[in-house]
Amino acid sequence: RPERVGFLDGMALDVEAECRRYEQAIAAAGGIDLQILGIGANGHIGFNEPASGLAARTHRVTLTPGSTPPVASVSSPVMTPVLS
Repeated sequence: RPERVGFLDGMALDVEAECRRYEQAIAAAGGIDLQILGIGANGHIGFNEPASGLAARTHRVTLTPGSTPPVASVSSPVMTPVLS
């Protein structure tokens, strides 16, 4: 059901407010039943760089050069920091 799907707004002007909004949406839904995340070449999962805290909530992440997707280019750079 579409109303049960949620995304972070990576273009949000107030990053901290967007992180809070996303956490509140998770809580209001009763938690996460299924989440699909990407796994990067350097081991990052969902933009959480290796050694990020396992108990971290939604937060801002600065990507390392190895974490930017291979489709990134000079004409279409990956925004950093990102939300994770």
